[in-house]
Amino acid sequence: MTNIEDESIPLKGIRKKMYDRMSYIAQTYASVTTAQKADVTNLIEMKKKLTQEWEPQTGIKPRYIVFFIKAAGKALIEYPIINSTIDKEESLILLRKEINIGIAMNTEKGLIVPVLPHVQELSLSEIAEKINDLISRALSKKLTPVDFQNGTFTITNAGTLGAYFNTPMINPPQSAVLSTCSINEEPAVFNGAIVPRKQMFLTLTYDHRIIEGAEAVGFINRVREFLEKPHLLHT
Repeated sequence: MTNIEDESIPLKGIRKKMYDRMSYIAQTYASVTTAQKADVTNLIEMKKKLTQEWEPQTGIKPRYIVFFIKAAGKALIEYPIINSTIDKEESLILLRKEINIGIAMNTEKGLIVPVLPHVQELSLSEIAEKINDLISRALSKKLTPVDFQNGTFTITNAGTLGAYFNTPMINPPQSAVLSTCSINEEPAVFNGAIVPRKQMFLTLTYDHRIIEGAEAVGFINRVREFLEKPHLLHT
């Protein structure tokens, strides 16, 4: 029998940082995950409409992450405990007033989480423009340390990788992370009939030491409502 040598991958750089960070999270956080399914049939139609409106005028093509960011930002205003962190020295829960959403991205060197600041102040088109800029600079390796600072909440769009269901890890020192999963055509009861509808899972992993289950469920249900009624994202 031929001996086949194992391949070794050095545990250093981003891989080492990820190893150490995930070990810390697993040992420190009381992580719990809540899931909800959203019917995004109307959202898909809205995305098509906005693409037709925006692309000829500005060259901006809205990505699904734009709507996920806007929905999460609006829901965080209503559920500020989800946008919180712990001050251990003062034994305080800090409800962050700024909504600075980190966007988990896969790169050649591993996972990075650049931050889109002041989401509560941005319109859909402004989010689209800024996200396109972040992604472009991430791909061209032109992000700066400032782009990774002061995140208060994170979204990981696992759906772009084909994940049907995903349970992400919290990004310290934040208290929660939202995963948006793949969009699939599935049978659903709609207006009393079983019809094909576009649906996706949303999952929220949160620190149960800080966030109660009712608050987590309320938040994810609100995100679902915004995605199912996307006209609300314009307000």
